[in-house]
Amino acid sequence: MQNIDVVILCGGKGTRLKSVIADRPKPMAEINGRPFLDILVEYASSFGLSRFILCTGYLGDAIEDYYTKHNNNLTFAFSREHQSLGTGGALKNAEPLIQSNPFLVMNGDSFCPAPLDELVVAHRRNKALVTLAVAEVDNAGDYGSISLDDRGKILSLGKGR
Repeated sequence: MQNIDVVILCGGKGTRLKSVIADRPKPMAEINGRPFLDILVEYASSFGLSRFILCTGYLGDAIEDYYTKHNNNLTFAFSREHQSLGTGGALKNAEPLIQSNPFLVMNGDSFCPAPLDELVVAHRRNKALVTLAVAEVDNAGDYGSISLDDRGKILSLGKGR
């Protein structure tokens, strides 16, 4: 797992949290005195992952400054969006920095404790183009929905609100 890049999408504006964290991007919201993004990085690094590509945008200097100073012997590269590119655009923008195949992609504003090592093993075993970790929630309206067949292949993707 050490040679797999982790791309973390952290370029959003965080408009729903602006009243609480107007001075920083959403992934830098403090949880118990440290940025939420630290929790994601720490979780991924617990699987031996050590190279992170942070796709920054809105107030991206805050993320870049912090991880330039607080790298904890991990490697950080930054892919800056100068305008909002969306998920696909952010990944395309980061493409020159991605050194591994496969690579992992995580959202910088949510935490889903998936077994990353097992995800990579399944991805390789199935020779998949893309492998997703999904979570079951009570109300998918806020998030969107995914319908799977009995083998775990995606049948449809539904939009959230």
